[in-house]
Amino acid sequence: MGKTEVNAMRAAAYARYSTDKQTRNSIEYQLTEIGKYCKEHEITVVATYTDEAETGTNMDRPGFQAMVKAAGRGEFEAVVVYDITRGSRDVGDWFSFRKAMLMLGVQVIAATQNLGDITNSNDFLVELLSVGMGQRKSWKTVKSPLRALP
Repeated sequence: MGKTEVNAMRAAAYARYSTDKQTRNSIEYQLTEIGKYCKEHEITVVATYTDEAETGTNMDRPGFQAMVKAAGRGEFEAVVVYDITRGSRDVGDWFSFRKAMLMLGVQVIAATQNLGDITNSNDFLVELLSVGMGQRKSWKTVKSPLRALP
């Protein structure tokens, strides 16, 4: 006998795109993939949060902040993102978010990556490398004021 709807883990889906050069399809694609993942893993999406044309280099995003507040109210047991970079492109912010969710008992899941357990040193290292690569990519697109110095 499979899990019933009542017993399924309740989750929030979160999707984000960063620039006005991307389209709403980016969010729709992420949400479709999150939906597929959740269906395969018997997770019920009870809320969806999005941020359009918002950078992942900080957590000052309306949809993201609303999701964090809802997690604090116990509205779901998991947050599902497409991948780490949709949650954050900043190592410090990502792990601050992960720790906050851990303290609330909210699991963080990436539909396209295995995040593992951040309290396990091997899982943490793999996740650190993944979010670090996302941060590096965002830095490559930003012009450093130091490059202008003689």
